[in-house]
This record gives sequence, structure tokens and C-alpha cells, in this order.
Amino acid sequence: MTEQPQLPENNFTEKVFLVIGKQLFPIKKEVTDLGRHPANDLIIYEADVSRKHAQIRYEKGAFVLYDLNAKYGTFVNNDKIDRCQLNSGDTVTLAGTPLLFIDRRSPQVSGIDDATARLDE
Repeated sequence: MTEQPQLPENNFTEKVFLVIGKQLFPIKKEVTDLGRHPANDLIIYEADVSRKHAQIRYEKGAFVLYDLNAKYGTFVNNDKIDRCQLNSGDTVTLAGTPLLFIDRRSPQVSGIDDATARLDE
């Protein structure tokens, strides 16, 4: 298995991440795999989450979410998607499991506390 390239020199690992419950998962690669299988970068242990459910790709300065033909779909802000550019504060839902996308490079979300409150609703 070849190692995926890291993000460019202006590494975003401290500025771009997913919030799952009260845990932070930094986005460290150009391609981040999400799903139930142990080979994924972010493993979600929920029965309805597909083994290879979705993927976040860094493309032309933006993070884009792709559904990988997951049985129960991939949603952004309650809209079913095949592909969607993510904005800070977006709620990504994988088979009923909510994740919050935070991009601190953008001024849209003032802080984690405000954004994580959306997951508790």
C-alpha cells in the first residue's frame, strides 16, 4: 500500500478537522477515507455506515466530500449528496452519524463551541 501525500507545506492539520461527538479528527491528507473498515483514516463503528462510505479530497484549495455509493447515503446539512464542497460548519451525516466539518482557515465559524452545539440539537 502506498502512502498518501500529506497536504501542502501550509499544513492545515490544526485548522481543518471533523468533530465527532466531542472528539476532533484533524484532516491530514489530500484524501481522507471515512467508513467502518479498519483501513479507513476515520473509522466509524456504526452498523449502518458502509465499509467504504465516503471520502474527503483536498482539491484546488477546498475540501470536497464524495459519497462512495454507500447504502444509506451521505448527507451534508440534510441534503443527500454524491459530491459536495464542504464549508466550515457543515454537518456531514453518514448513515445517521453526524460529523461537523470545521475549517478555521475561513471566518464563517467563530469557534468550536458554537459549531459543536449544532451536533447536540
